[in-house]
Amino acid sequence: IEVLPTAVDLARYSPTSSRSVGPVVIGWIGTPKTIGYLEAFQSVLVQMARRRNVRLVVIGSSVKTLTASGVVIEEWPWSENTEAGDIGKLDIGIMPLPDTPFARGKCGYKLIQYMACGKPVVASPIGANVEIVRNGVNGFLAATDAQWLQALDDLCRNEKMRDSMGRAGRRIVETNYCTQVTAPRLYAFLQETIQRYV
Repeated sequence: IEVLPTAVDLARYSPTSSRSVGPVVIGWIGTPKTIGYLEAFQSVLVQMARRRNVRLVVIGSSVKTLTASGVVIEEWPWSENTEAGDIGKLDIGIMPLPDTPFARGKCGYKLIQYMACGKPVVASPIGANVEIVRNGVNGFLAATDAQWLQALDDLCRNEKMRDSMGRAGRRIVETNYCTQVTAPRLYAFLQETIQRYV
């Protein structure tokens, strides 16, 4: 058995540094089917908006439950041609998840996208997230609202930490989660299988 993780094409994702002026941009990318994960996370976002100068960017969906909460939100449409560039405009990428069978089966693709763009991540310790996020290295795993707030607060007030964790995340993608690595592994596996059984 050969296990190949979800991967991105490094040629499409360019690492970018955090901005030193303006609000810190916390970003989420997803679909209308999974926007509920973000909406269930609203209490943390509301508290963060009270603590820090932050802006929430939602790529690919519309958030309805946060409109009157005091959270500054921008909704950006998704397209394959613009998603990598849009992620590059974020400062922090998030992936909150509930502990459900469906969520435990998710591949952590958005985390890999954030990391490919050199962004630190904060994620629920559910499913593949536990393997992708190296706590304190390329981001944080957060199980409770208090842990989420601490992680986001630390990243919001420390630009050097954001950049350092972003670089670490990019290196992890380059080593484990890119097609430049996984495609040769798949090819070698198929060749070995053919030689063994044909």
